[in-house]
Amino acid sequence: MMNSQNGGTERIGDAQVSKRFSDGAVIVRTEQLPWMPWAAPGTYCKVLHMDMSHAKTTLMIKVDPNTPLGQHQHLGDAEAYLLEGDFVYEHGGGEAGDYLCEQGGIAHVPKTGAKGLVLFGMNYGTLHGFDEQGQLAGVIDNAFYYSVAEQHGLHAHLSSSARTRNLTEATA
Repeated sequence: MMNSQNGGTERIGDAQVSKRFSDGAVIVRTEQLPWMPWAAPGTYCKVLHMDMSHAKTTLMIKVDPNTPLGQHQHLGDAEAYLLEGDFVYEHGGGEAGDYLCEQGGIAHVPKTGAKGLVLFGMNYGTLHGFDEQGQLAGVIDNAFYYSVAEQHGLHAHLSSSARTRNLTEATA
């Protein structure tokens, strides 16, 4: 990667999980970034980037085998490329190698298959989770992702502006 200020090349060190370059670009070695707990039991994530101007989170999600994720609704679009495993929900399902785009407003109840699931995804806006009675049980937005990453010491590569903006109000 070229450093535009001095024409030299900056490389990430072997022991580093991430590095912010002098031009503001970031590289993250996702294989070295530990999984952290996500929103439900048996779910984990790696938060890679948060674009506060578009209420977008780029992340990897891992879900244990045969895990029901509970009813949730995407208020903005969600995109995913399935890296491993599979899932099903009331509209069908997907498996490794598939690309999925869910439009904002979609509500569903997915469940992983026997292999579990690993995906690379981008969420725009908030995600609302519901309890068994259909009542709002939680909201996942960039503030949630930043808070969890910070609690686990996995936020160094994320923009510091992520902790100063409340996206729940902007996207709900």
